[in-house]
Amino acid sequence: MKKLTVVFLITILAAIFLTACMAEEDYSGIWYMREISLGGVTLSLEGLDLEALHKRQYIDLRADGNAELLNNMTDSGIYQSLDGSWSINGKGEIEIQFPGGVMTLIPQDGNLCLQDGDTVQVYGRNDPSTYHTELHTEENQIVPIAGNTAEKEEDFFGIWTSSGEILINGARQEIFSSQQIILTILPGRLSYSVGDRTEDRITLFQDNILSAWVEIAPEEYLLDFTLALFEDGSLGWSTNQEGMPINLYRKNAQ
Repeated sequence: MKKLTVVFLITILAAIFLTACMAEEDYSGIWYMREISLGGVTLSLEGLDLEALHKRQYIDLRADGNAELLNNMTDSGIYQSLDGSWSINGKGEIEIQFPGGVMTLIPQDGNLCLQDGDTVQVYGRNDPSTYHTELHTEENQIVPIAGNTAEKEEDFFGIWTSSGEILINGARQEIFSSQQIILTILPGRLSYSVGDRTEDRITLFQDNILSAWVEIAPEEYLLDFTLALFEDGSLGWSTNQEGMPINLYRKNAQ
């Protein structure tokens, strides 16, 4: 009888151990940031070209217990990498140990949620990005942005500051950014500034839209971005890639 009891207990313990291993294995793989919320405002990253926006972030939870966090949230878009290890704690949460601290991911509806104060990031199995790595190749191509009202190039002149809003499928959404973008538009030229970095663009006014491109760029990549004015006085900036949002700017008071 004792022998049967011991065998039974060993079987139960083995089943528990295997179940724990399977649960941990279920979480291994790559998890992509698909949604971010700040102060109650939620932005879905579905369908956006996150490579171009420099907002792509994902976590690789490897079956051997190692982990890697990667993101291209740099001015240049070059990926940064942070190595660590992961495990499941007693609450069923995924804890990732990094040299600078611990990241805790909470499983929820098939996703993994990271909460840091008012900021919530949601990670999922599927990559939400839409990739369009090449600009349009037609020389001086200008793609209309719905709602433009500019009648003359002078309407664009002045200093514009990023408003913290984007336009997606006609709907405005707030977006958090640690750095403001400043556009200074003068006849035939535009200055683009982010933090301490400033770049110049040549501009062309056509069909009520201002097209801007880098002077030294190869001819086939002439188009950089286009700008249009809206009825409420805001300025819209679009790279004209499918799925990309329109970034909005406000004009500095004179």
